[in-house]
Amino acid sequence: MAAQRWTGKAFINSNVGEIDVEVYAGTYPGAVQQVRAKYGDYKQIYNLNAVGPSNGGGGSSASGGSGCLALLGLAFIVIVGGVAGGGSGSDDYTPSESTQNAPMERVQSAPAPTTPSYANDSGPCVTANFEPC
Repeated sequence: MAAQRWTGKAFINSNVGEIDVEVYAGTYPGAVQQVRAKYGDYKQIYNLNAVGPSNGGGGSSASGGSGCLALLGLAFIVIVGGVAGGGSGSDDYTPSESTQNAPMERVQSAPAPTTPSYANDSGPCVTANFEPC
């Protein structure tokens, strides 16, 4: 198989940032190896695609982001559609009032408190000197 030109982007590190990469290889795994050999160690490589005429093969992404991104986009549309457009077509989401009264338990009130009988008991009569009256 003839070597093809592969182009893409790679994030090297926070000091270098993102760079454009270009290598020549016959297969995608070979292109990834060439990127590492030519540009050194990298954190992430993405959008690595074969450029020019190809013999039945196609480029692909190293991170597999395009398929995952499409799936996430579809999930987002479904969720937003369910939240924004769900329901029976009515924009009124207030609960309807019931024509029946809710059952109520009847409770008898407690008797008023009374003063205990011993509190008013005059008891034995004593004088200031504690002598009986």
